[in-house]
Parts: sequence; C-alpha cells; structure tokens
Amino acid sequence: MAVKRCESSIDVVKAAEIRITNVFNNGLPVYMSFSGGKDSLCMAQLIYNLVQRGKINPSQLVVQFIDEEAIFPCIEETVKTWRKRFLLMGARFEWYCLEVKHYNCFNELSNDETFICWDHTKENVWVRRPPAFAIRNHPLLRPRIDAYQDFLPRTCQSGITITGIRTAESVQRLQNIASMIKAGKTMTNKHQVFPIYDWTNNDVWLYLLNEHVDIPEIYLFLWQAGTRKGQLRVSQFFSVDTARSLVKMNEYYPDLMERVTRREPNAYLAALYWDSEMFGRSTAARKNNESGQGQKDYKAELIEMFNNMDIYFTTKHKRYVASRYRNFFISVAAIATRGLSPEILSSVLTGHSIREYMAGILPRLKGRRRRRMDKLMEPSSTLQWVDRALVKPNDYNPNKVSKQNLELLTQSIFTNGWTLPIVVRPDYTIIDGFHRWTVAGPEWKYVPPSEKDKRTLFERLGGKVLVVIVDHKDKAGNIYGTVTHNRARGTHLLEPMKKIVKELMEEGKSVEEIGKQLGMRPEEIFRLSEFSKEDFLKMMVQEKKNFSKAEYITKI
Repeated sequence: MAVKRCESSIDVVKAAEIRITNVFNNGLPVYMSFSGGKDSLCMAQLIYNLVQRGKINPSQLVVQFIDEEAIFPCIEETVKTWRKRFLLMGARFEWYCLEVKHYNCFNELSNDETFICWDHTKENVWVRRPPAFAIRNHPLLRPRIDAYQDFLPRTCQSGITITGIRTAESVQRLQNIASMIKAGKTMTNKHQVFPIYDWTNNDVWLYLLNEHVDIPEIYLFLWQAGTRKGQLRVSQFFSVDTARSLVKMNEYYPDLMERVTRREPNAYLAALYWDSEMFGRSTAARKNNESGQGQKDYKAELIEMFNNMDIYFTTKHKRYVASRYRNFFISVAAIATRGLSPEILSSVLTGHSIREYMAGILPRLKGRRRRRMDKLMEPSSTLQWVDRALVKPNDYNPNKVSKQNLELLTQSIFTNGWTLPIVVRPDYTIIDGFHRWTVAGPEWKYVPPSEKDKRTLFERLGGKVLVVIVDHKDKAGNIYGTVTHNRARGTHLLEPMKKIVKELMEEGKSVEEIGKQLGMRPEEIFRLSEFSKEDFLKMMVQEKKNFSKAEYITKI
C-alpha cells in the first residue's frame, strides 16, 4: 500500500514537544528507551527542556538503557552523564546488564546466529565490566532466551513507551509507522509513541547544535574515518547496522578491537571480509561488475588468461602468440598506462601479430621507460641482509596491525620465506616494514603450531633482516613513503594520521600536494584537520539551517 504524507504548519520540534506533552498528560508512567545515540539524545533533550519549563512531571518518567556489553566507551560515558541528569530531575533510570539474546551477524559462518550479552559462561572474555549500579537480573526476563525487544515491553505494561525511532532511518520504519496510524488511528500502538518519527537527519543534527548537546565523540571519529553523513549510526557491534564499523575500529579505539575479537573471534574475519561472499554481502562495485555495469579489470583478466594458457588458448599456435604477449606484458607492466591492458587483451584474442603491435606501442613506451626504469630499478640494487639491531623504527608510522595479523605475518614468513624487504633510509630508519622488523625481533616469541622447528624467526634468521635503501630528499618524502607503502595494509590509526597531516601542513605543504602524495582526496585531508564537536555539527547542517515541517503519515 502507498504511504500518504501530509505536511503540517508547525516544525518538527514543536510537534515533538506537543506529542511528548500529550503522553505525559495521560497521568500514566512514561518509559523512555535510551541508547546514547543521536536520536536518543534529541529525545532526552526535548524531555529535559519540557521538565525545565514545567510542562511535564519528571516523576512519571522511567528511562531504560539496555547495556549490550559491546559498546563504545564514549557511549557509556554519555549514558552515565544523562543518567545523573535524569536522576537529579526526579526521574527513574534503569541500567540493565542482562543475559539477553542479540542477533550476531558474524555467526553466518555457523548455525548459531546469536550473541548472549553478559554471558555468565564467558565472563573471562567480556568486552568490559558492568557498572556497579547496573541491574543484573529481572523477574520478567527469560535469561538467554529473550531479546531485549521481548523483555522491555513486559516491564512497561503499566504505562506508555516513547522511543526515538524515525521514518528517515529506513523505508521499513516508514511503512510500519504508517500502518500503525492507518484510518485515523493515533500514534499509539501497543502503548508505543514515536515523538520524532518525522525528523530528518538534518533536523537531528540541527537540534543537537542549537541545544548545545554534547554528542559522543564516536560520531566525529566515524566521520573522520570516511563514513558518509547518512551512515553515522552507532549500536551494538554485532548488529548488521554497525558491523562495517569494525573495519575502521582501530582508527578510533585501537585497544577495543582486541577485546571485541577476544569476545567474538569471527569479528576479526568480518573486519577483513565484511563485504565479501564469506558473509553473504558484496560491495556496490562488485555488484556492478557482476552485472556488467562496472569498470572491467582488464589487467586481472590478462593475468588470469596468462596463468591458464592451456584453458584459454586451445591450439599450439595460439599458445605461442599468447606467450609472446605474456612476455611483453611482464616486461612493461611497471611502466604501462591503464589503457595498455585492454589493448593487449584485444590483440591477443584476435591473434594480432606481436611484431606489428610492438612496432606501434614501443615508441609510446620508450620515453616512459627511460624516465621511469632507472628510478624503479635503482632501490633493488641496495638489497642486503643486515643486523636487525642496525634498523630502527620511525616516529610517524600511522599503521596499526593486530596481534592476529602479526601472527599471520609470521606464519607467512615461515611458509613462504622472507619475500619482502624492509624499506629503510640510508641511516637504516624504517620507511616501510615495521611489522616485519617486529616479528624478526627477539621479543616476538610466536612460532606457528605447524612448525616442527620451534626456534623463533629471530633465531632462525640469525638476527638478520632483509632491507632495501631508499633516499628521499626530505622528511616529508619519508612520511609520504611510509604512508603510501602502508595504506593498503593494516589500518591507519586516526590520531597519528591527524598528526602527520598537521606536520606536513606546518611544513608548508598544500592540501593538493599532500593529497597527491598520500593518495587521499581533499575531503579526507580536511576530515583529518582539527575541529570541535560544534564545528562537526555545523558541517552536518550546512545544507539546511531550518527545521522541517512536521508530517502526518498514513497508508492508503
């Protein structure tokens, strides 16, 4: 059924105040679900303002917070702050740390897609400890069976529940709320009211800005890490909505990922492969490619064909021609332009003479080859094994690798040998390869269980590491080298990256130069600059600085 939207003459803030006031005028207990997120903060501030103006009775209010164990530290601090504020105004605050069941999207790899918050059988690996004042059990709860959506309604039978659900969050919410008020019914359904259901994202940010509400810093961190404005949501880590945040968690809370993965080992896999077939999801780019709409990867297709000659080239002559193109492709891959791969692919498939093709392409490559081959080949001439003690780390590397990744790196070296040198300056300060240097040290004791020889890497390498020397003209060049070497590996920590951008700007480097050298868009660099929570909120509402008109919605 279609949804009909009718705009009113008042804005959404005034409409929300009227809805909340009407709920309290019933004289019944009012239960407010509170999460510490931006929508809940709007609800809390609306109620606080109405209490301050004497419009509603705070003694009717019961605030309920379901602590799902795996939450951001700043969310916990925000909830504690508002707990104190609600208690001082005369309301009741119920902080639940219960064994409720939560959907665990990481367990798609197994048959059990559930996560038990505060599981007493796993107390030794809890993400954090519950607060001393938390409610740890309840007579209406069926432990380990109920989700909090099952439990909370039982506690609210004597009154009305208000929550910060908004139709702008999803089409499903729009449809559900429209169904509830179909045919002129009220906004109450099973004692539930949604005072800010018609608020847009801009309305939320604008209200928080105007009321000077202290928002959790995680919103700033998520935005700085590249999250789009419409995706700035926080919830329990194991839900579908916020699972993608694990990929960037080390950027804003470096120690939290360790605790989360200890509690839920599959979280580590999700951080690496969330947008892959492993978890039944795919990126927009993958979907486009599969549907034939995206940019075709000609280079990857060539590599696939050249690695499987017998499959793609069925005659001896075709394999001979393909082998000539393969040798040519390998020789020019380092200096080739993006347009070269489709040219080679077309020629090899049509059986075009390699001599004729090379006669046309070589003049285009000669200048490029002369300019780049010396530069590309020069560092390899300095390849050497040196004492690890000579090599020292730099003070600007923003990369963070988990313990699991270090163990994986160690396993790779034991299995494949030392395949990548550590990139150093002439004074043996590391540009790239800090983690290879780490696992080759005497302090790193990890030996893969599959190894019969239980000596560490340090012992088996005799205290040596493989290095290649690169001489950059200044410190900025060294920083560019470190960042560009590492951007595709591990996770860049937010604070060190901010420090790097600040240092480069203080050296007089332009945003354009920094972006070009680090492979970053100007917006990414701007996100790493210094700004306050107020500045952040202003950026969120820069497109529209007035509240929307309130809406009445129904299904027709």
